[in-house]
Amino acid sequence: MVLLSLQNISRSFGINKVLEDINLTLQSGDRMGLVGVNGSGKSTLLHIINGDLAPDEGTVTVARGVTKGLLTQQADITEDGTLWQELARVFEPLQKIEQKLRDLEQAMASPDRLGDFDALSREYARLTERYEREGGYEWRSRIQGVLAGLGFAKDRQDQPARLLSGGEKTRLCLARILLIQPELLMLDEPTNHLDLESTRWLEEALKDYKGTILVISHDRYFLNEVCNQMAEVRNRHLTQFSGNYDTFAVKREEYLQRQIKEYQMQQAEIRRQQAIIDRYRMYNREKSIRAAESREKRLNRMERL
Repeated sequence: MVLLSLQNISRSFGINKVLEDINLTLQSGDRMGLVGVNGSGKSTLLHIINGDLAPDEGTVTVARGVTKGLLTQQADITEDGTLWQELARVFEPLQKIEQKLRDLEQAMASPDRLGDFDALSREYARLTERYEREGGYEWRSRIQGVLAGLGFAKDRQDQPARLLSGGEKTRLCLARILLIQPELLMLDEPTNHLDLESTRWLEEALKDYKGTILVISHDRYFLNEVCNQMAEVRNRHLTQFSGNYDTFAVKREEYLQRQIKEYQMQQAEIRRQQAIIDRYRMYNREKSIRAAESREKRLNRMERL
């Protein structure tokens, strides 16, 4: 199933055109790496997909009902809660179910509610089934697992999140978005503040991720481990490749060599046509001048590589 489609996306900032005629397709379950030099527009593209920026031209189509999540380099940890509390907010719906279950247990144990016992027990069974289906028995261990995996020691879980360094806040944001598990997960340089052990943990987490991933990274080893699709933003345009980073590197070189050859062939044809035009004009006859003008118009309409 096509989960994400970009068609003819262009975006400028003032007179500076960053993206032009961008086309991209992501199938459900794809793990795509997005590469390009700094300032090429990779982060801008993620913000357009996420809906934070509007394209000047083109359309972004996301499959109906798909949830999106974007991790950027600007951490948005602003609460006064602890690391644990910051991540526990992800599971507030499950915590509300837990409280309803406790309330139902008290009601079923109350002598004053004996007449309602059957209705209460049915509601209790329904909520228990939902709680289990949505991972209610796992959410605490999931928080502990992601904190440990991203390098936060257990004795730091009660530390106020506002006291974290900038890099640690970004790591905490990464932990949060991994717990949310959006169906389209977008990550901007997620390994920037990770050590080798945490990077390896993240690689395994992303390889097992149930959704679709679009990740910006300059770490070719990370991309090689995680991705099965690649895309490069170059000279405002995007080229999409299948395979991991190693496969992409080979295909990109072949693609560039084809482009060079096509450019050289076109330049040779331009020179040939210009020579014919010059020769026609040299005759200085009406018929030859018309022929020269006709060829010149065709030459001017040619899309230059």
